Amino acid sequence: MPNDKFAIGSLVRVREREWVVQPESYREEDTLILRPLGGSEREKIGVYLPLEEVTSATFPLPSPDRDVGKVLSARLLNDAIRLGTRDGVGPFRSFAKIGIEPRPYQLVPLLLALKQDPVRLLIADDVGIGKTIESLLIARELLDRGEIQRIAVLCPPVLVDQWQKAMREQFNIEAELVLASTAKRLERKCRVSESLFERYPFTIVSMDYIKSPQRREEFLRTCPEFVIVDEAHTCSQTGNVSGSQQRNDLLRALVNPVDDAGNRRHLILVSATPHSGKTEAFRSLLTLLNPVFSDFPDDLSGAVNNDNRKMLAQYLVQRRRADLRHYMGANTVFPDRLIAEESYQMSKPHIDFLKRIIEYCRERIEDPSVDSDKLVQRIRWWSALTILRAFSSSPKAFVTTLRNRREVLEQESLAQINHQTGRAVLDIDDEGMDMPALHHDAVDETHRSRLLRMARDAEARLFGANDNKLQGLLNRVRELIKQGHAPIVFCKFVPTVEYVTEALSKVRGLEVTGITGSIPPSDRKRHIDALSQHPNRVLVCTDCLSEGLDLQHAFDTVIHYDLAWNPTKHEQREGRVDRFGQPKPVVKTITYFGADNAVDGIVLDVLIRKHNHIQDSLGVSIPVPEGDIIQQALKNGLFLRQNKDQDYRQLPLFTDYDLEWERAAESERKSRARFAQHTLHKQIHLELKEVLEQTNKSIGSTEDVQNFVLLVLEQMSISVDEFNQVYTLKLTAKDFAIKEVFDQKEDIRIRFQGVSLSGEHLITRTHPLVSTLSSLILDGALNPSSESIAKRCAVVYSSQLSKPRYLFLLRTRYQMLSATGRSTLAEEQVMVGFEGNPNDPEWLDMAGCEATAQIESDLEGGTKVAKIQITKMTKLFPHYIEEINRQMEERAEVLALAHTKVRKTLNKSSKEIVVTPYTPSDVIGIFAYIPYGRRA
Repeated sequence: MPNDKFAIGSLVRVREREWVVQPESYREEDTLILRPLGGSEREKIGVYLPLEEVTSATFPLPSPDRDVGKVLSARLLNDAIRLGTRDGVGPFRSFAKIGIEPRPYQLVPLLLALKQDPVRLLIADDVGIGKTIESLLIARELLDRGEIQRIAVLCPPVLVDQWQKAMREQFNIEAELVLASTAKRLERKCRVSESLFERYPFTIVSMDYIKSPQRREEFLRTCPEFVIVDEAHTCSQTGNVSGSQQRNDLLRALVNPVDDAGNRRHLILVSATPHSGKTEAFRSLLTLLNPVFSDFPDDLSGAVNNDNRKMLAQYLVQRRRADLRHYMGANTVFPDRLIAEESYQMSKPHIDFLKRIIEYCRERIEDPSVDSDKLVQRIRWWSALTILRAFSSSPKAFVTTLRNRREVLEQESLAQINHQTGRAVLDIDDEGMDMPALHHDAVDETHRSRLLRMARDAEARLFGANDNKLQGLLNRVRELIKQGHAPIVFCKFVPTVEYVTEALSKVRGLEVTGITGSIPPSDRKRHIDALSQHPNRVLVCTDCLSEGLDLQHAFDTVIHYDLAWNPTKHEQREGRVDRFGQPKPVVKTITYFGADNAVDGIVLDVLIRKHNHIQDSLGVSIPVPEGDIIQQALKNGLFLRQNKDQDYRQLPLFTDYDLEWERAAESERKSRARFAQHTLHKQIHLELKEVLEQTNKSIGSTEDVQNFVLLVLEQMSISVDEFNQVYTLKLTAKDFAIKEVFDQKEDIRIRFQGVSLSGEHLITRTHPLVSTLSSLILDGALNPSSESIAKRCAVVYSSQLSKPRYLFLLRTRYQMLSATGRSTLAEEQVMVGFEGNPNDPEWLDMAGCEATAQIESDLEGGTKVAKIQITKMTKLFPHYIEEINRQMEERAEVLALAHTKVRKTLNKSSKEIVVTPYTPSDVIGIFAYIPYGRRA
C-alpha cells in the first residue's frame, strides 16, 4: 500500500518535479495520486509504484545568495499562496474551489442539507435568486468532504448547456452531457459491462432521454449517489400525463430502491414553481423527500400542526426576493421591474377576418352532427382555439394553421389527443405547441377547401402594412433601442418568430436573431452568444427560452408579443432578465395586446391582470387553478353569449373562480410565512457570519483578488486602463502567458465585481488568470534561476517598530479524517514569527504576525544587509522547528474546533473531524522587519 511509505500531504519527487501525495492514493494498492507542488486539481497524475521511482522530497530553505528581493515580495507571495490554494482548511471545504463568493442567503440550503443524511431538499426560491448556485454549493461541499464521488443533474434538454457552464466555470466540475446525440459516443469509451455513469463521475442528463423504459433501468442501476433535478415541478404526479408520470416514477425509484444500500442517495429538487395548482401534485414532490409527507394534512395552520410545520421546514427552502435583500446584513441587489401594458388597434381587414373566424368556429363547435361524440366535440373545440390563438399571434401563424394537419401516431387514442392538445393550447405543458396544426378529425375534407380559401385571402389582406400589431412592435422596438435597451420578444408560434424576425431584420442598425424549439439547445446558446456581441440587439423566440436560461447578461426587456394563456409563462419569460446579476437597475416588461381583439381582451381580463394583482400583493406567482376557465370565458365571451351587453366576468363561473384563486393566494401567503427558515436560530446566523468572515480571510475575498491581480500586472509592466470598474489590459508580445489564459491577442477587458457584459471577463478567485499569476509568482520565487518579481526574502525598515521582528511564511498541509474514515487534504498559508533577539525569541501570536506583515516600509533594505539578516535566520532555523511544529499543532486544534462548532450548529457529532498537520511545513519565505535606523 502507498500509505506504508508516503503519508497524505507529504512531498515526493518523481519525473524531475516535486509533488504532494493526495488522499485518493489510499483507494488503490501500489498507486500514488499526486498533485504538483503549487499546482491545480487538473494537473493531478497517477503513478504506478512498481514502474516509477518515487522518493521523499524536502523543501529547501531560502538562499541568502539568490532569494533576496524587494519588500513587496512578502505581500505577493502571501497572496499567491492564499489565492492559489484549492484545498481550503475552513469548515466549508468547497469555498476555495468555487469561482463565486456566495451570498449569505445562498448558504441556508447548504446548512439545511448538512443537517441531513441522506440529503433530501426542495429548493423553491423565487425566479432569479440563484437556485443553481444553491444546489451546486451542496454538491461541491459534499464532494470536497469526501462524502460523495459522483453527481448527476437531471434537467430539460434545453438547460444542459447552462448547467455544464455553471458547473465548469463556477464550481470547477467538468461534467459530461448525456443526451440522445451524445450517449453513444460516451458509451464507446466504457469498458465491457461498464455504464457511462460509472465511467464519468459527473453528468448532466436530459430527463426526456433518461426517463424512457429502455434507458431507465441502466440509470437506476448505476445512478450517482448525488442527484439534482431541475424544473422538478415537471416530475410531479399529474394524473394521466404520461411524461410527468414517467419522470415521477423514475425519481421514486431513485429514492426507494429495492436494496437498502441505495437509500442513502442524496436528492435535491429545484423549482421556482413547485405548485401546479393541485395539492396532490405538490405533495407528490414532497413525498420524494420523505414518505411521511403523504399523511400530512392539507391545512398545516394552527398550534396543533407546529411539529408538522417544523418538520417540513427542514426539507423546503422557499423565499421571496424581499426576504433576501438585506439577509445577514449583506446588501443583495435585485433589479426593479417596470411593468407596462401597451395596445394596438386592429386594421379593418383584421377586424373583418376575426368576425369571419368566430363565425366559422361557432359553426364547427355547435355542429349537431357530433353532439353524441364528446371527444370529437372537444377536439373541434381545441382546433377552434388553435385558430383563434394563431390569428391573434400573426398572419403567418394563422395561414400555417389553416394549412397544417396534425400528424397522429398510431398508438394515440382520441382521449390522448384531446388531453395533449388541450394542455398544449392552454400552455400547461412545458413544451407547448409552437407549430400550430389542426387535428384531422376536427376538420373534415368538406371544410378543407374553405380553410384553404381563407388562408389565401389572409395572405392577400393581412400581411405587411395591414398588420397593425407588427407595425406597432417595430415602432416600439426602435424606441427601446434608442433608449439603450436590449429586448426579448416572446411569441407563441414558430411561424410568428420567423415573421417578426424577418420584419425586424429590415430595420436599419438592428441585429436580430430568432430562436425556436426547432433549433437544438446547443445551437441556441451559440446564436444568443453571437447576438450579445452587438450593441443594438433584439432576440425573438418562442417559449423554448422561457425557462431556466440566464439571459440577464445581454437583455433587459421582455415584450409579450403573444399573450400566454397560462400566466405562469409570463413570469417565467420575465425571469430570464429579472434576476440576480442583472447589470441594469430596472428591467422592463411589456404586455402587448389588441385593444379591439376580443380574444386578447378575455385572456387579459380573466388571467393576466388577475395574476399580476395577486403577484403584486403577495410577492410571488400563484398558478391558475385548474379548470375550464379559458374555454368557458371564450365560449361565453365569443360564441355562446346571447345577451351581448352581459359582462361574462360577472357570471357565477368567474366569480367562483376568482374566489378559488384568492383562496390559493391566501394559502400560499400563510404557507410562506410558516415555512420561512426560522428553524435557523439567530445565533446560528451570527456563527455563520463569523465563519464566512474567517473563510474569506483565509482564502481571499473578491477585493483581495482584485488587489492581487492589479498589483501583479503592474509589476509585470502591463498597461491597465480603468473605466467604470472595467479594466483593459494592453498586452504586448512578451505577455504570452496572459494571452494564453484568454486565448486572444487583442486588448482584454476584465472586471472583478458584478456581471461580465459582452466582451468582458469576470475575474474570480478560481479564474485561470488568478491561477496563472499565482503560479508565476510562486514558481518564479521557488525557481533558483528565475528572475521573478517576487523573492523569498526581504528586509523591511519601519519607524513603527521598537524591536526587530522576523516572520516565516509557511505553506502548511493538514490531513482531515472523518469518523467514517474518509480522508481529505487541506492547505493554507500561515505566518509565524517572533520579535527581539533571534537567539532568545519572543514568539508572536497569529494576529501579531498578520499586523507585522501589513507594516509599510520607510526605507528599502540593501541587498548586503538583507543577506546578513537572512543568513542569520537560516542558520538559526533548526532551533525554531520545534516551536513552529508546536504552533502548527495548535493551529490544527483551532481548525478542528471551528469544524466542530459548525457541526454542533448542524446537530452533527463533534467527534467527526480530526485535523493533523503534516510537519515540517514548507518555508516559502523569511522576512525581517527592522526598526528604522537600525541596520544590524
